[in-house]
Amino acid sequence: MNSKLVKVKELIQTKHYEEARSLLYTLRDDPVAKSLLQKLEAHMEKSGQIVFQQNTSESDHVIAILNRSKELIKAQRYDQARELLKLIPQHPTAQKWLTKIDELDDPFEWSQVQKSHSSISPSQIHTHIYTIQQPAVPSRSKTTAAIIALFLGGLGAHHFYLGKVGEGTLYLLFCWTGIPLILSLIDLVLIVSTSDQKWLEKYPPTVS
Repeated sequence: MNSKLVKVKELIQTKHYEEARSLLYTLRDDPVAKSLLQKLEAHMEKSGQIVFQQNTSESDHVIAILNRSKELIKAQRYDQARELLKLIPQHPTAQKWLTKIDELDDPFEWSQVQKSHSSISPSQIHTHIYTIQQPAVPSRSKTTAAIIALFLGGLGAHHFYLGKVGEGTLYLLFCWTGIPLILSLIDLVLIVSTSDQKWLEKYPPTVS
């Protein structure tokens, strides 16, 4: 079965009728797609979801895809928006949005798509990016903790830095035995091997 028809089936099952209609319009030369399009439009017209015109231009369907893609992007459902935009890969606006989706993970603020008489030009759709948020910074630096553990670990300084006063005190009290020095090397390995994500969870950013 045509991959696009499979996509149409999925859209209909999830009641995304306008998207399915738009996709079927691009396949209207296929007898199966044409028949399915007629049935879908009849169903939608009967249920009052849309009023159809006799001569619907292709730009109307392109606009429908762009409008739905815009909604998906605003909802940060980038994968679904990408799949939908791939239905009109030659359209300049679709190409621009696909590039933005591939380059950034931050949400976009999209102006409403304006409909022209025959087609949509890139100048009719304006987008701008929200101010990119700075990545979360842990309250304790993993690099700093590793350096302290390497040079002052035998005195428990890295534990004091990480807020573990009790463990730091024990290291300091027994530093003369040499055991804390050995333990600090183990601590150093554990610090370095901790992933950035786990470190961030362990030492979340300080709320100002």
